[in-house]
Amino acid sequence: MGQTGGIGKMLVLPFYSTGWVDGMNRGTRKAIQKRAKRVPLADRPLFYNMVCGENLRWPLTAGERKRSAEIVAQLDPDTPFFHGGLAGRVMGNYLLPASETGHDPKNLKEHFPTRASLVYLTTSIDEAGIYAIQTGGKPGAIYLVEPEGPLELDVETFRPLELMLADRDLVRRYGRATLISSATAFACPRAKVLGIVQEFSAAFCVNAVKEARKHALDQVTRFERLGA
Repeated sequence: MGQTGGIGKMLVLPFYSTGWVDGMNRGTRKAIQKRAKRVPLADRPLFYNMVCGENLRWPLTAGERKRSAEIVAQLDPDTPFFHGGLAGRVMGNYLLPASETGHDPKNLKEHFPTRASLVYLTTSIDEAGIYAIQTGGKPGAIYLVEPEGPLELDVETFRPLELMLADRDLVRRYGRATLISSATAFACPRAKVLGIVQEFSAAFCVNAVKEARKHALDQVTRFERLGA
C-alpha cells in the first residue's frame, strides 16, 4: 500500500515488492511515469520531485551512489554551497548531521537513520531558505559552507532527476545538461561554515512555514485536478 496523510491520491504510490532496480522498483517507476503523462510538461519536474519526496526517501543504493558521483564530478570546482538551519553558527564552525546534533527537520532519525548521518547542502540560496525557516519556532539562518568528505546528490534530488532523464519529452524540450543542472541538493558527512548569508527571526520563521505549507497543499490540489 502507498503512504497516506492527506497528500492526495496522485502523489501516493502503490508498494511493489518485486523487481527492484537500484532503489526504485519497476512497478513504482512505471506508476510514476504513467501519472506524469497527465501533467503538463512544464510541471513535470515539480511533480517528480513531489512524488519522490513522499514515497522514495530511503538511502541511495550502491548503484545510485555510483551514478550520483558521476554527476557530482561534473560540478564546477568553484560552485558555492549553502545550508539552511538554526541561527547561531559562526565562521569556522562545523555543521554536523542530525544523528549528532539532534536537530532533525526532515525527521530522518525515525524513518531513515542512515540518512541522518549526513549534512544537507544546496547550490540554491532559495532552497537553503526553505530549511532556514524550519527551525521549530527558533531563529534561522542561511550559511555559506564548504562540504567535507564525500559529496553526493541528496536522494530526494537524485531519484527525481533519474525520472526526468528517462522522460523523453522532458529531455527533448530542455536537454540533459539543463535537467542535470537543476539538481541542487547534496549531502556530505559535515560542512564548514564560511559565512552567514542571511538570518531570520523566530516570528518570521513561524509565519513563513505556514505560507510554505499552504503553497505545498495548493500544488498537491493542482496535481489532483489533473486526473488522480
